[in-house]
Amino acid sequence: MIAVIINHLHDHWLPSGHLGVDIFFVISGYVITLSLVNRTDQKLGSFLSSFYGRRVKRLMPALLVCVLLTSLAVILLAPQPQDSLSTGKMAMVGLANIYLYNIGTNYIGELAQKNAFLQTWSLGVEEQFYFIFPLLFWIFLRNRSRLKLVWTALFISTLSLLSFALYLYRIRSDYWSAFYLLPSRFWELGLGVVSFLLLRTEIQEQQASYWQGWPKKWLAPSLQMILVIGLVAVLFADPAKAGVNTPLAAGLTALIIAAGSLRIENKTLLENRGFLWIGLISYSLYLWHWSVLYVARMLQVDINHWTAIGPYSHHAFNGVIQLLSHRKSVAIRHLGKYASVDNTDGTSIGVDGNHCSHNSPRVSSLLVSRSAGQLAAQQNLDGETKRSVSYRNDRSA
Repeated sequence: MIAVIINHLHDHWLPSGHLGVDIFFVISGYVITLSLVNRTDQKLGSFLSSFYGRRVKRLMPALLVCVLLTSLAVILLAPQPQDSLSTGKMAMVGLANIYLYNIGTNYIGELAQKNAFLQTWSLGVEEQFYFIFPLLFWIFLRNRSRLKLVWTALFISTLSLLSFALYLYRIRSDYWSAFYLLPSRFWELGLGVVSFLLLRTEIQEQQASYWQGWPKKWLAPSLQMILVIGLVAVLFADPAKAGVNTPLAAGLTALIIAAGSLRIENKTLLENRGFLWIGLISYSLYLWHWSVLYVARMLQVDINHWTAIGPYSHHAFNGVIQLLSHRKSVAIRHLGKYASVDNTDGTSIGVDGNHCSHNSPRVSSLLVSRSAGQLAAQQNLDGETKRSVSYRNDRSA
């Protein structure tokens, strides 16, 4: 997730840093399978309830706090808070990705930067995967055996290949459906699942005995280091080449996991304490980094200066002053958006230039201060179309 955060801070620093989400999906598929494999002797009800209980405890507390506090910031700062607040609501039920796709959110567009919960799209993909995968896993592996593991791996591999084919088709015909929706993302999670299943069979034990003859102290760490370097190189690649970069990032991640299974006694690169610590806090970092960036944008703080130590206190002070000075005017502007006059096409136009519905209560436009109107104009939506065109056209534009 560090790659994603760097990309969000400044996309020129790590042009394909958004692939950190693809890496996460592969790892998530592996970890979720690990959490299920030793519980298939339970009855279906107990199996599912224990799994979903663990997931809720892991994901919901941090998400709930983030959504509540960020929603407060949205209400105070955003001239048009509806899309953000609706995305936050959908995030709480695992549907943020579907909502963002339905409203035509271009992930790299300017309009997306004004959605306080854009980052929750990936949680939607993961939670929808959680909804279907445990049931499939229990059905196929209810009576564990080597043959069952192989057949399950073949089944998940088939679904993943179909999903990958759909992904390759959609990145050319409807890029944002390939980006946001589970059917064209399943193959990444499936790759993690299959990696785990293949490493759990007797084949792994045969491989382990073979690698015993190799120098144990350097083989697995060296192999992982080479693969990690390759993965980092992909993060600097041209982001327009999604059809190449995404499968490459996912494949290298699976190979890094497999290389870790070769270790016998020595620790591998990714078992370093620093990496483990980052892994433990990655979920909270991923949730909160976008909220911080969103507030900075709303307060018009120059994020590019955050790399220097000196401006920290200066920007923090200015941010507080702007928040306090605009709080009242923003609140009045939200009232003023209902003060509207009829347009010639039968719609209503609010004093801040935004469309209002006919059943909106009329409030006198005199309630809206001039400064609030100016701020609304500065922060007004950029007229981006509701259904985004292809990724390449967006980048070239």
